[in-house]
Amino acid sequence: MTDRIPLDNLTSDALDALYEQLDAAEAGEAQRQLATAREALASATTRAARAEAALARVRAVAGWAIQGWSDLSPQKVLLAVEGEPPAPAPAATQATELETTARVFAGLHRSTADTVTRVIDLYEQWVKAGPPPLGASLARWWDARLAELHNAIQPADQTTEK
Repeated sequence: MTDRIPLDNLTSDALDALYEQLDAAEAGEAQRQLATAREALASATTRAARAEAALARVRAVAGWAIQGWSDLSPQKVLLAVEGEPPAPAPAATQATELETTARVFAGLHRSTADTVTRVIDLYEQWVKAGPPPLGASLARWWDARLAELHNAIQPADQTTEK
């Protein structure tokens, strides 16, 4: 029925071999979990860099608005934020488009700043908490951290709106 060795027939060499197999299996699982954690960190780092770049572009637009530059046009704002030239707009609607654009970017800046603040707070919380406790499942510990990070980036009130 099973290929188990009866306990009475288990020699110290067989026990040592079983312990070596167990150690090898645990090491393999630890390496797999470490690789998964590294991939998650790389992904989070890439996304954080993209968010920082977007935040820098929004800050540039906010700086123009604060300094009251007279040459601030919707085309210039879109070019700074998106990095590509927009379609030309009629001259009569440029003033209202500028106001609308400024409101949209102000909202985006607040949203991005709030998200970055939540992620930084979560990072500081993790640093204070330290590594997972001994005996805890590393996979569950990482799953909990990734769920916390997801909730910090996209709070529940934002995920239900989409």
